[in-house]
Amino acid sequence: MKKLDEMTIDEVAIIIRAGAEVFNEYLKENDSPTLDLDGIDLSGADLTKIVLAGCNLRGANFANANLRHANLGASDLCEANFHNANLQGARLSSANLKDANMEGASLIGADLTFCHVYGVRASASQLAQTNLFGAKGFSITPAAQEIALLVVETLMDSWARMDEVEGISEEEIMKFDDAALAAHCTKEAIKREKKKN
Repeated sequence: MKKLDEMTIDEVAIIIRAGAEVFNEYLKENDSPTLDLDGIDLSGADLTKIVLAGCNLRGANFANANLRHANLGASDLCEANFHNANLQGARLSSANLKDANMEGASLIGADLTFCHVYGVRASASQLAQTNLFGAKGFSITPAAQEIALLVVETLMDSWARMDEVEGISEEEIMKFDDAALAAHCTKEAIKREKKKN
């Protein structure tokens, strides 16, 4: 059997499109290689529970794909297209999502912890119930401000209910965990942006 890292990108795409059971078996037989799948077209594919962790997926097309409970952790997903994709429960922790298109994607229950999300296009409503702890790079432009506010609320909620936070000084906030620190920094960035406008 031909090894995955010896196949063309089109050959790998055919195997991936066959579904998680087939592709994940290939991974086991190939000692889970790190694949270079730059620009692969997997649009519209059913990739439920697929394992593409640690792969180069720069510019990959996942538009309209079903990625429920897929594992894309630590992958390079710069400029990937997830337009209208289903990423519910997907694992994207530590992935590089710089300039990825998430417009219309469902991210309920997705794990975006410690992701790089510079330039990601998404709406706040899409990020509901998404784990954003440690995510880096939400730009605080007017268009992205609603996302940043949601990040603040999500992170603050991880250590205290909002009514318990009222009246706590900045010094006290800094004594809390990294989530509190990230929330504080995001709030400060929003304040600075508002002063500019």
